[in-house]
Formats: sequence, structure tokens, C-alpha cells
Amino acid sequence: MFVEDRLFATLDATTRQMVSADRQVALLTDTVGFIRKLPHHLVASFHSTLVEAIEADVLLHVVDAADPSFRRQIAAVEEVLEGILDHPRPTTLVFNKCDLLADPDQALGLRVEYPGSFVVSAKTGEGFAALRGFVWAEAAARAGRKAS
Repeated sequence: MFVEDRLFATLDATTRQMVSADRQVALLTDTVGFIRKLPHHLVASFHSTLVEAIEADVLLHVVDAADPSFRRQIAAVEEVLEGILDHPRPTTLVFNKCDLLADPDQALGLRVEYPGSFVVSAKTGEGFAALRGFVWAEAAARAGRKAS
């Protein structure tokens, strides 16, 4: 899929299957990034790309841990989700780019400040085993609730 660090470079959501060793299947959808203070004439178009978030059982909110303004970005995403979701969804923070943090203690600080979050690096793979385990546990729990 096309990836570029440019505003509106990737507006389409991408969905892929994740299959576990015991053949359990979960669908993962990557939506567009959120933009703080989006111009009003673009809001409707932007929200239409987030239909997958409305349908999701669980949301993984991926945050650039190396960005100095990540807290403001978290708040902007929460505000948008509050506006488009009819009821809250379980949302788990995933701090990506931990390999770019200047101090290794920053990753520990994120885990303390945001309990239940994951600190990962898409580049190195660090933290992904725990995140995969979480996704499978959530999928199993949801399947159990739907079956009963």
C-alpha cells in the first residue's frame, strides 16, 4: 500500500486479515490519520473515511511517541471519535516509534502515564508480541460474548 509522510497522501482505509496459529481470524483496518483543527469544508469527507471506526469492536489508537505534540494529537482524536461514535468503544493507545525516543525511560514513562497502553516500534518489531497477544485476547473475549 502507498505510504508517504504528506498531508492527505493516504485517505483510503486498508483492511487486512490477521490469522493466529490456531486459525483465529481478526480484521485490522488502518484508517487515515487524524488532523487537529481540520477546516470545516473537509470535515464531512474526513469523517466518511472513518466508517470502519464506527463499526469496530476495538480501536487501537496509534500515536507517534516521538512527536513532541503527541498529547494534543491524542486529545484531537478523542474529540473526533466522541463526535462520530454513537457509544464509546474500547480504545487502546499504541505508542509507535519507540526506537526514536531519546531516552529509554520515556517508554516506561508512557506506560505509567497511560496504563494499558503499548509501546512499539513498527521499524524494529519491538513490543509487537505483547500487542498481538492483546488483540487475540480481545478477539477471543468478543467472540465468547457474541456466542452467549
